[in-house]
Amino acid sequence: MKTSFFVNLEYFSKLCYDKIEERDKLWKLFTIKEKDELEKLVDDEKELSKYRDKLYRLSKDEEYCKMVWDERIDTNLRRYQDYSDGKEDGIQEKTREMIIELKKNGVSLDVIAKSTKMDILEVKKIIESESK
Repeated sequence: MKTSFFVNLEYFSKLCYDKIEERDKLWKLFTIKEKDELEKLVDDEKELSKYRDKLYRLSKDEEYCKMVWDERIDTNLRRYQDYSDGKEDGIQEKTREMIIELKKNGVSLDVIAKSTKMDILEVKKIIESESK
């Protein structure tokens, strides 16, 4: 399984320093969105021209661009799935807490099941698991 990491380079580009260090100039290349910005950075920092040239070559390589887009799509799908899974987990946890509180307050299993739109056996199972 491929592991990926998300680095917020937008945040990085907004950091203010009196003097940007050499390695930081390289990171700045990844935050640039406009060709004019790239050219200005390279004009100011001549040693970055080889990186600019590499970016131009890569941007014209259809196979590379397809791979990058496929990876972006995969990453976004994974993020959405993680978000959806987390949201669903949160809903289930909140429902479980509500069932337990309702039972503690004397609400019947029948009413709890109807209120939560769950089967009465599922409600019993949740309450029993809590009492263990």
